[in-house]
Amino acid sequence: MPLFVNGQQVTYVPQDIMKFVSEYTDLAIASEKLRSLPSKEIRQDGNVLYVGQREFAAVSPDTENIDFIGTDDATTCHIFIIKHTGSGVVCLGHLDGCQTKKMICDMVKRTKKLSHGGPDGRMEVILVGGFLDDRALSKQLTLEVIRTLININDSLYLTVACFSDMNDMVRDGVHFPIIYGIAVEIKTGELFPATFNDKGPDANIRSAATFVFNEVREIFTDGFLRIGPFDWSPNHAIIQYVNAPDSVIRQHLSTSPEQEPPYFEQHIRQSITVLLDHPQPLLTLFPNGHPRLYYRNSTKNWTLLDN
Repeated sequence: MPLFVNGQQVTYVPQDIMKFVSEYTDLAIASEKLRSLPSKEIRQDGNVLYVGQREFAAVSPDTENIDFIGTDDATTCHIFIIKHTGSGVVCLGHLDGCQTKKMICDMVKRTKKLSHGGPDGRMEVILVGGFLDDRALSKQLTLEVIRTLININDSLYLTVACFSDMNDMVRDGVHFPIIYGIAVEIKTGELFPATFNDKGPDANIRSAATFVFNEVREIFTDGFLRIGPFDWSPNHAIIQYVNAPDSVIRQHLSTSPEQEPPYFEQHIRQSITVLLDHPQPLLTLFPNGHPRLYYRNSTKNWTLLDN
C-alpha cells in the first residue's frame, strides 16, 4: 500500500519536482500556504522537543510537558513529518541522506505503535527542506524519500510538499531555502516555519555523534529524551578543524556553505571540542554504558535523571 496524493496513488518517482507538485491542486495550495507563513521563534521555555540531524521523535497529545516538536538548520537536509489524523500522534525526523529508508520505516512503525488502540485515522506526510543547490543534493534526497514512500508497506498521504524546487528563492543571484525549520504544535497539529533559540539538552554531544556515526536514532521514548550511549575514538580528520578558519570549516564541513546560518562555525567547533574533551565517553559522559536520560518537569526545564 503506497503513497497517495489527493486520493491518487503515486506510482512513479518524478524527475521534474515542480511539475509533480503542480499536478495536484490541493498539494500545491497547501505547500504555498506553508511557504507564505512567517517564521516563529520557539523558545526552550515553550515546552519544545527539539530534534537534531539524523534524529527522530514521536509524541502524542497526551505526552506530558511537551507542547511543540520541531527542528531547524535544514539546508539540503529534509524535515519529514508523519501526523496521524486519529490519534494526533506527530513523528518528526531530520533527514540528511544517511539511512533515509531506515528512518522513514522506523518513523512509520513508531507512529503506528503510539496510535494503536486510539481513534481510526490515516498517516499524513509533510516533507519540507532542500533548495536548488549547485550539487543537486537536495533533489537527490527528495527523490530518495519519494522512492521510499512509494515502496513502503503502509498507506501514506502526502499533504504538504515544500522541497527542493518548491522551497527555493534567489537572493543576489544565490539560491537559498525559503524554510529552514518547522515546528508542530502537538495538541492542535498546527504546522509553521520556525527557529529555535535552544537545541538542547546536550546539543553539542548529539551533534558530535554525527561526525563519527553514520546512523539514525530515535531520541524520545516513554517520556524520556535519550542521548547515547556513544563510544568514539579520536577522529583526526575531524579534530583538525577545531582551530581552522571560519571559511575552511564552512567550505569543508557543509553541503551548502553559502546558505548556513551565521553561527555554523561556532556550532561545529563546540561539537568537535566534545570529541577532544571526552576521548573516552563511556567513562566521562556515559558511565557504565548508560544513556543520558532527561525528562521535562513542570517548570519547563529538561532535568537529567541520575543513573
